[in-house]
Amino acid sequence: MSILHDGRWPLVDARTMRALDRHTIETLGVPGELLMESAGRAAAGEALALGAGARGAFVVAGAG
Repeated sequence: MSILHDGRWPLVDARTMRALDRHTIETLGVPGELLMESAGRAAAGEALALGAGARGAFVVAGAG
């Protein structure tokens, strides 16, 4: 089962994100630090993809 929609992750609330993180860390064995690094890299990649003409980017992130 996949929660991806058209190849993209849906927006989720904080409770759901904590559950997804917990599953990834505890069940799949991915370190939390790697999840944070991957999230930062993805956010930076999306900002860079906007291009030099972009007026800016807005990133919403929780406490981690």
